[in-house]
Amino acid sequence: MVNTYTGLLYRDYGLSIDILSRMFLLLLVHMQGFATEIEMLQVLLHLMRSEKKSHIQSLKDRLIYIDIINWLMFLLSGTIALLSTVLIITSTTAFATSTPQQQEQPTTAAAANSTTYTDDTGFTVDLPPGWTAIDQDNTSQEAKETAASQHRETLVEFCPERQSAVMNISTQMVRCDDDFGIIQVSRYVNMDTNPDFARGASSIDPLTGLIVMNLTAEDLVDFHDRGSPEMIIVQSKDVLVNVSSIDNAGAQWKTTGKLILAANQINQLGWIQLLFVDWTSGYEVSYVAPKGRGGAGESISIFGIGLDNLPSELEPIMQIMTSANLQRPPSG
Repeated sequence: MVNTYTGLLYRDYGLSIDILSRMFLLLLVHMQGFATEIEMLQVLLHLMRSEKKSHIQSLKDRLIYIDIINWLMFLLSGTIALLSTVLIITSTTAFATSTPQQQEQPTTAAAANSTTYTDDTGFTVDLPPGWTAIDQDNTSQEAKETAASQHRETLVEFCPERQSAVMNISTQMVRCDDDFGIIQVSRYVNMDTNPDFARGASSIDPLTGLIVMNLTAEDLVDFHDRGSPEMIIVQSKDVLVNVSSIDNAGAQWKTTGKLILAANQINQLGWIQLLFVDWTSGYEVSYVAPKGRGGAGESISIFGIGLDNLPSELEPIMQIMTSANLQRPPSG
């Protein structure tokens, strides 16, 4: 029966085995979370929008989407074992979907013995015991000119207890001694003039005549969708990030960020990211997961985990992510 429906979708709608396998993966992860056909439709539309292939872009008739949804809902009445068998046979890539959730305030309670760290740009987190910070100089004139030309700069790296800081001889920069298992904090500068973000970055309020910045964390998510095809977003949720400004008499407010869980193309945990925007600056706090080299660097399967259900070894990562806030330094 599954093969019959697979053949119909392949023949009538031009869906490849690759896309069908993504749909099966989608079902396995989310089959307990959808109460209505519309909810499933919303997730499937996100999946299809993430595809750049012409046969997906041509599926503009909503009735076709509904037919596919009905077919998927029909499969829900089958057994997981049957779907798993099809996955083993047909799956060649991972899946891409986003689970919309209610906006949440990140937990700010730090683990015992944690240390509050603030870099020279005002980015602040609570570091778990054993983690060290390698701060880059972002205040010199040379650093500012480099950031302006590249539209991006590295603010700080956080190295876990098992890693140490090393000097890169060619660049004379101090870094963690591995690219994996660390957290790197980057900032996109002047997003309003950056070609990747500038379109629609600002507008004029017709009532006040003031410039309104329309940049959000979603712009950073879309940027990754376009530029990082190997990153497959499994789950995302809105979070609130605290921002304060000394120039505005210590004023405090919250900006909406995105917490992202992403897989690589072989169904392993690839990244955990916090993305948020403050005016024209975009912040990316990115954990790059190890790629299965054994020991402390053992890879983690993406199946069965979520942002609220991560293995215990990732608790320090989430502590850093959820404690992040921004304390704007004085201007000038």
